[in-house]
Amino acid sequence: MIFSILTEGLLYGGLSLSVYLSFRLLNFPDLTIDGSFPLGAVIAASMFASGYSAIAIYPFVFFAGVLAGMITAAIHNKFSVPPLLAGIITMTMLYSVNIRILGNRSNFPLLRIDTAISRFTNFVESSLPELFQVLSKNGIRLSYVLFVIILMIAVVIYLLYTRLGLVLRAMGDNEKVVISYGYSVRRLKLVGIGLANGIAGLIGALVAQNQGFADVGMGRGVIIGALVSVLIGEFIFKTDKIYFQVLRVFIGTILFQSILFLGRYYGYTVQLIPTDLQLLVGLTIIFLLAIQQLRKRNA
Repeated sequence: MIFSILTEGLLYGGLSLSVYLSFRLLNFPDLTIDGSFPLGAVIAASMFASGYSAIAIYPFVFFAGVLAGMITAAIHNKFSVPPLLAGIITMTMLYSVNIRILGNRSNFPLLRIDTAISRFTNFVESSLPELFQVLSKNGIRLSYVLFVIILMIAVVIYLLYTRLGLVLRAMGDNEKVVISYGYSVRRLKLVGIGLANGIAGLIGALVAQNQGFADVGMGRGVIIGALVSVLIGEFIFKTDKIYFQVLRVFIGTILFQSILFLGRYYGYTVQLIPTDLQLLVGLTIIFLLAIQQLRKRNA
């Protein structure tokens, strides 16, 4: 149970990170993630089925997500479309693209296909049987996911401390200041929104492997869960340090996934059914937003 919660928390923590980058850091409410997340999943599923390795697949799904985000930013820049609408346009188009990638199917099973996670699990089982007995398959999956997520966190934190990262952070706070220093806000939005969706695409590839299938509808509503995770992290930890802001996104996601797990498995004691979880998610968002407003008034 613990292994499953941590694995889900780390995976969807990456998705929460992409929402944090667009919604919080760049102040660009972007719904493209609902399309770029399954985009990464369906591309990875198709490439794994064709025999490609993770070394080729992960960069490919990342840049596919980057392209999706840049399309949204270009629509916003070129036609002065509000960010939400620009994201909806791209997300809608990606639904058709994702079905095409899967060969006009909406679902693609991966249970009988060698993926990076299954290959790593089989390698540990055959080469390190003692370690496999201690951790089991769920523990090995968690180890693989943890390695990839730590690497991704390190790269993102490093990037946010570079000159480009500092300018992106400044743009989210005040675009006029960035313009006054001679930077192009349009180009920065292309880079920033592209990065956020690139992460979403990479996470989609990992989630598809973990759950054993890719589905074009797997991105429906994931932004809401990611936003709740970001809010939970902000509610618990207050900090101005960018590296801790990134880390608290994952802490908030793990806590949120724990709550969902408890709701699914023990909610029957209070007559809570699975379809009620969406209502609880919405009420949680309202509650956290209300608490934030009270904090601002009392500050």
